[in-house]
This record gives sequence, C-alpha cells and structure tokens, in this order.
Amino acid sequence: MSRVLYLDGVRSLRVLRDGPALRVCCLGEADRLFPLGRLSRVVVLGRVDWTTDALMACAEEHVAVEFLRRNGTPKARFSCVSDEGKPLVEMGVLLDELLDASDGDERYHAWVAGQETAARLALRNSSDWSSCPVEAGALRRMLRRRVLPYVHGVDLDCFDSRLRGLIVALLDGLLRRYGIDPGAPSLTVSGINIAGDLATIILWELEPGKLTFIRRFGRSARRHTGGKARLPLYSAVRFFEAQSDDISEKSQRLLRRLHLFLLEAPGGRS
Repeated sequence: MSRVLYLDGVRSLRVLRDGPALRVCCLGEADRLFPLGRLSRVVVLGRVDWTTDALMACAEEHVAVEFLRRNGTPKARFSCVSDEGKPLVEMGVLLDELLDASDGDERYHAWVAGQETAARLALRNSSDWSSCPVEAGALRRMLRRRVLPYVHGVDLDCFDSRLRGLIVALLDGLLRRYGIDPGAPSLTVSGINIAGDLATIILWELEPGKLTFIRRFGRSARRHTGGKARLPLYSAVRFFEAQSDDISEKSQRLLRRLHLFLLEAPGGRS
C-alpha cells in the first residue's frame, strides 16, 4: 500500500538516492530508508536539501515531490508525467474551450461560487448549526468563535494555512492527472487559481471534522495546563492524514462535477 512521505524542514534534513529508495539523513540520528515503490508522493514542509539523483529517482518512479512553505502555501512541484497514454478525460481541452469564450471566466467563477454555496448549505444542514449564516464571511467568523476558546488565534491561522496547502498540493496532482495544468497560461491570464478554488470548497466540507479535532486538543490542554492548546506544527498533517480517504473522495467527486460542468458548458463536448 502506497503512502505519503512528509519531510519537515524544521530539522536539518538531506535526501539522497539509495538504489530503489530515498535515504533521509538527519544530524544526530540514524539514516532512514523509504522504498520508492511504497510512496505515492512526498510533501516537503520548509527547507530540505535534496540531491539531483534523489529527485530524478522520484521522477522515474512517478512519485511527485511537493514543496510547501513553512506557512503551508505551495512553493513548487516536481514530477514526471507518465507516458502511459493520454489522460482519461480531456478536462484541460474543455477548460481552454470555456475560457476562450468571451464570458468563460465569468461562468467558471459562477460555477465555483455555486459549489461553495452548496458546501456551506450542506455544512449548516448536516449539523446542529441550523441557525448558522450561509454568507461566507459571517460563517467563517462564527466558526472561528467556536474554535478560539480552545486554541490561540495564531496557531489556528497556521493550522488553516498548512491544511490548505496540503489540500492544494493534492489537488494539483489530481488536476494534472485529469489533463489540467494549474499553471497553464490560459488560467494565469484569466487570474484563475483552480487548485485554490477547489480547495476552498473542500475546506468548507471539512469544517465539522476540523472543529472536533481542535476541540479534542483544547480539552486535553485544559485538563493539563488549565489554558488553551498550542497546536504543534505537525497537527495539520495529522488531521490531513486522518481525513485522507475522505479528502481524496471529496476531491475526486468535485473533479467529476467540474468535468460535467465543462462538458455541459456552451462550447463543450457532449
């Protein structure tokens, strides 16, 4: 079973190639080996030193390496596109056709806004939050008020930023698999951050689980210290991994909805 390897640059790490594996070296600790055949991707948080051989080994085995800044925002992605044929769906072509239309970017943003609204309505209707507002800003403020009794605001902001970065990195890889280059000129010219847009929708769907996760941290801290919890840097990774199957399913479902929208949009293919 493949897994995601997380490398945290808070320590001095160096990644080397060791035959069919990555060798991760950390000063003062024994080296660790990670067979490439068991990795689906590598997520690098902060600064980690890589040798060229190690990066090329990942490319040869189609293991994407995603670099995130310390605050969780995407920095770069290194991968090798498989030569095993064309993408199963021509979503990149369909998206280009949509954006070629005079109002294509407006229709795209309208679709994203509709998906966000639906996610916020589902959040309200699937919980005991029937009195919650649907408007994005008001809902964010209300959710924040529910969490702040348990954690410090700075830690919450860091958690949210890193969680968003992890989801954007996942979506970046999925979009490329479906034939969409998130950095394509057509998207850049239109000012569209497609991975970020889709991540925002998924983050709304994760709010109930995130609230439960953070409350658990907070209650434990209150029992031990009498104060608020300090969310460690790895907490966002821990939450992401705990929800990885659900996040993957939500991402795939959202991409199928995007594909259907592109097919049905004027100029799309039936």
